[in-house]
Amino acid sequence: MGFLMMLATAGLLLVKSDPAGANIVIDGISCGETPRLVTHLDAAYEHKIMLRKTGYQTTEFTVRFEGRKPALVNHKLVLDAGVLEVNSEPQGASVTLNGQAWGVTPVTIPNVPKGRPTLKLKLKGFRDVTEGITINAGDTYTLNYVLEGLPGTLALTSVPSGARFYLNGEPKGPGPLVLPGLEGGTYVVRAELEGYAPEEREVELEGGGSKAEEFVMCNTMGRLEVRTAPAGAQIIFDGRNLGTTRTSDEGADFSNYFHIPNVMEGEHTLVVRKEGYAEKVRHPKIKTGKTSKYNVRLDRVFSPNVEVVTTTGTLRCYLVQKAENYLTVEVSLGNVRSIPMSDVKKIIPIGN
Repeated sequence: MGFLMMLATAGLLLVKSDPAGANIVIDGISCGETPRLVTHLDAAYEHKIMLRKTGYQTTEFTVRFEGRKPALVNHKLVLDAGVLEVNSEPQGASVTLNGQAWGVTPVTIPNVPKGRPTLKLKLKGFRDVTEGITINAGDTYTLNYVLEGLPGTLALTSVPSGARFYLNGEPKGPGPLVLPGLEGGTYVVRAELEGYAPEEREVELEGGGSKAEEFVMCNTMGRLEVRTAPAGAQIIFDGRNLGTTRTSDEGADFSNYFHIPNVMEGEHTLVVRKEGYAEKVRHPKIKTGKTSKYNVRLDRVFSPNVEVVTTTGTLRCYLVQKAENYLTVEVSLGNVRSIPMSDVKKIIPIGN
């Protein structure tokens, strides 16, 4: 009977943890991992229990049995590290912590040791982010970064050159142009050149990058070239006096070509005038991208421009030349006479 009283009474202990897998140390002896039913403990004594798991704080407590009543222990383990949740705008930035890569944003980094690790974010076209983060055990940190774009450069040219450029509707001047310091993104670029159809396109510019865009303009106008016989005739086009034809060869029948560029497609009015000649009117039809050529021969007319009072009477005539000793005048179409200055009393201009 006394022998039976000396036998130890064994207690039943069920040890659990959240999360499971913690190492169980009872009275300094390792007894496996949670969850575990321990059946060898002496119920007459108090026992010291320690739970250990990598990444979690060690938990220590004591257990005392009440007779043979089973004891249950269920401990929630506390992280021995922090958690980082890293986001960026725009997303997709690569993330490293103390040099170790963790993927791209948005990303969650678990089990960050307490202390002050260095966090780095990188994304092409944006400035790098480097920051020291203070981590306390058991805390979760949410970090949001708005990345700063690097400036880019856009070069604009046109064929033919000289087109006026607009960026998102804002005038930037005639090309060729180099536009530095632009944020990365999508731009609407418009090119305009007189005589050509405007061209507009979307241009994607990466932050920190350089891009060149060439606009080949489409000619929507025609061209008119006019020669006159003789030279020196006025060219009046659609009511506008554009100038006078000229010649580089005095012996040539016709003048050099008088160029009228950038003419809208369709029918127009061409008037050719020269004093002493009948006015000619033409209606050239211009086609897009084509050059129309006109030769206009003027017909001489008798057009008096002076009255010459002589000793024998008054003549209405066309003054051809006034020399020191004589006048040369045309008294009718093709009929030219010379009048001695001694016979001339007065020369009176007619009209203009």
